[in-house]
Amino acid sequence: MPFFFKFNTMNTKKLGNYAVKVSIFIVLIVAIYQQFLLNKNFSQLVQGFQQSFYLKNSIWLCLAIAFMFFNWGAEALKWRKLMAKIEKLDFRTAFRAILCGVSLSLFTPNRVGEYGGRVLLLQKANKIQAIGLTLIGSWSQLIIHISLGILGLYIFEIKYFQFHHFLSNILFATTALLCMLSLFLYFNIQVLEKITKKLQAYEKWRNYWHIVKKYRRVELLYVLSFSLLRYLIFASQYVFLLWFFGVSASVFEILILVSSIFFIQTIVPSIALVELGIRGNVALFFLSHITENSIAILAATFSLWTINLLLPAILGAVVIGGLDIFSSLKMARFSFWKK
Repeated sequence: MPFFFKFNTMNTKKLGNYAVKVSIFIVLIVAIYQQFLLNKNFSQLVQGFQQSFYLKNSIWLCLAIAFMFFNWGAEALKWRKLMAKIEKLDFRTAFRAILCGVSLSLFTPNRVGEYGGRVLLLQKANKIQAIGLTLIGSWSQLIIHISLGILGLYIFEIKYFQFHHFLSNILFATTALLCMLSLFLYFNIQVLEKITKKLQAYEKWRNYWHIVKKYRRVELLYVLSFSLLRYLIFASQYVFLLWFFGVSASVFEILILVSSIFFIQTIVPSIALVELGIRGNVALFFLSHITENSIAILAATFSLWTINLLLPAILGAVVIGGLDIFSSLKMARFSFWKK
């Protein structure tokens, strides 16, 4: 009887692993089918790509693709630094974890699946603690996106509308103050702890705060610096792709608009699998100020989504395919809550 129970449990785990992996691959296939073949502008996008793809111009596309590895490589270094307090990781493991996160984030609201995907590669660390520390990295990225986005929107209004509304000035000032407050709390996490001490759930999170407080400001600055580096990398990718598709504009002009686009994308809740339409509409609104070539704008936006999300998600699915997911998800559930 014990043998049968053990055998049955093993079979259940194997079937569960298989079901999860197949589901991920099916979702990726659906994503490719939906975004490529069902896209009403797909034929025009392909035509625009064919017209833009010649030897002299292809350098911009090659740079955009190459920067994808720098983008996620920078994220891997950032996450590796955050995990150092609870588990030492080599760069290869951290990079594979990032790819797993991208794969699972593709079909979850606001990419929350990214956190669960990353911890699949951890061997010793408590998974709940790891997810909590990963949130610090997301927080640093959010600070960069919002801060530079607000600056970009402010310059955008001056440059293209040439006037100020009192209410818009109030909005910009308020958002800027919130960014500064967020930055202050980021570098003074102990202040957040004091605030949460007044909450009933504080005792459950005591160990979490104990770990977070181990990060010195110089380490948090390291994380924030890599968030800025990532921002500059994928902003550069957008510039390269717009140039590849024939948009003639200066780096400064494009970056003002791109920072505004990233800001809107950050504050609008979405699922990566279906957000391409939202990205396209936002990009058309802002980038139409420097070009009337809507196909070039959509093609650049579509290409950026494919390079930075879809391709890494496929690579991440391959990594997940080689994992024992249920074993990876085993965690010391109660160790996190012990005092």
